[in-house]
Amino acid sequence: MRILYLPLYTSKKIWGCSTYLWARRFFKRLVKDHRDVMVYFPIPEEEVDYVTEDMRDTDGRIILIPTNLTGKQRLDMKTYDQKLVDLFEEIGGKLFVDVVISDKPMVTNSFMNEILSYTHSGTGHIVIVNTVQFVIDKKYNSAIQDIGIYQALTGLAFADLNLFSLPSDIKRMMVEAERFLSPSLQSKVLENSRPYLGCIDDEQLKLCISKKKDDLFTVNWGCSLNHAYNVEEVFKEIDKLYCAGRKMRVLVTAPGDQSNFKMDRYKYFEMQKHLPQLEFWNKISKAHAFIYMPDHSEISYSVIEQQYLGLVGVFYDRKYLEGWLYPGYPFIAKSRVEIGVYLRQIYDNYGKPKVGDVIRKQRAWIKKHFLIGDRVAKVYDLLKEKYDEMVDGHRRRDGIVLDLRKWFRGKNNVTYKVFRDRIREMSKAHVDIENNGGRYGLSKSKWRRTMQAAGVEDTCTASVTIFKRVEK
Repeated sequence: MRILYLPLYTSKKIWGCSTYLWARRFFKRLVKDHRDVMVYFPIPEEEVDYVTEDMRDTDGRIILIPTNLTGKQRLDMKTYDQKLVDLFEEIGGKLFVDVVISDKPMVTNSFMNEILSYTHSGTGHIVIVNTVQFVIDKKYNSAIQDIGIYQALTGLAFADLNLFSLPSDIKRMMVEAERFLSPSLQSKVLENSRPYLGCIDDEQLKLCISKKKDDLFTVNWGCSLNHAYNVEEVFKEIDKLYCAGRKMRVLVTAPGDQSNFKMDRYKYFEMQKHLPQLEFWNKISKAHAFIYMPDHSEISYSVIEQQYLGLVGVFYDRKYLEGWLYPGYPFIAKSRVEIGVYLRQIYDNYGKPKVGDVIRKQRAWIKKHFLIGDRVAKVYDLLKEKYDEMVDGHRRRDGIVLDLRKWFRGKNNVTYKVFRDRIREMSKAHVDIENNGGRYGLSKSKWRRTMQAAGVEDTCTASVTIFKRVEK
């Protein structure tokens, strides 16, 4: 099973990008647990060396594809590199793909249409939209945003499977679907949506939980801050605590633009930029709390990581918090004044049951809903089910299947070129299936499914496909 990942990178530097970190964890775990999977993973050209080292232990089954998207384009929900279309295009592309997992619901259908070209081969691929959240805060509603919501919803309707973090995210998405989609499309989207998107790897994180916190009460600054959300407001609340005589400091670990903020007026902060992930986790695990009040409607993965590591978060009250915090979570502020009040309460009660119970309950909530290991298994099972259904749909071509089975007897490994030549021989018209201009039945994916129906599988051991006969 060959998977193409269509990413949305959320940072100009990939090592500070939460979606890259999620995808790396997810796909590394997927290829580790399932030897029949290979992943094509697009990365920015300038990040090749870093990511190559980061993926060194994947046994060559995550294939990196350098792309030339600019920093601004990486953050664009409507942009993808044309190079990917050229590589995977149904008629002339050099590479096969069975499954497309997309972070960009707004362009998933147009991307797939380009890949399929004029073959109209709608049964040759499984399309998955990986949607961390689908939350629209009324504060930011506008006509332009409505267009974006509609485009995203049509992407979800096009997909075979939509992955969300929580059932509450699906519920919020369906509220918007009722505004824009027909009843039949609403039913399709709901039927194909699953809350299977885990986001943290506790096998690594639990090794970084510090048994001893810093001596000074430490507020960490390192979650979804690449765009310096409300940095001035956050520091004003922290400064009030400092000026009230509390012994404390701020640890700045986020790598983004907020590092240019004029923090020299404050005497109680430490700057740690560009930390490798394990060092980052070890460093922040010694801190005590954080404040989260971004301008956008989403939760950063680093919020979940910090809570798992034992930090207590103070949150601005937003609809998107539903499901991410355990029911009854106490430190949700409705005003900026309450943010300062809650931060003071955490300071005064750290090490006592009032705060200790919050840490324990939130970590248990994370273990129940956000661990990546069990989610990988569930997603694979769904993929395998749909994959087998897709192959079974080609078993009806009995004549061709029987001929292929006979031809493969005695053969072990067959390259795509050898297989293509055999198909030419079997075709009465002797058409070239790579350069054929519009033969519906001769697309790569159609013949690939027919081969699989005949008992021949892709070994998924190299970027270039090698087929192997499997005795049934």
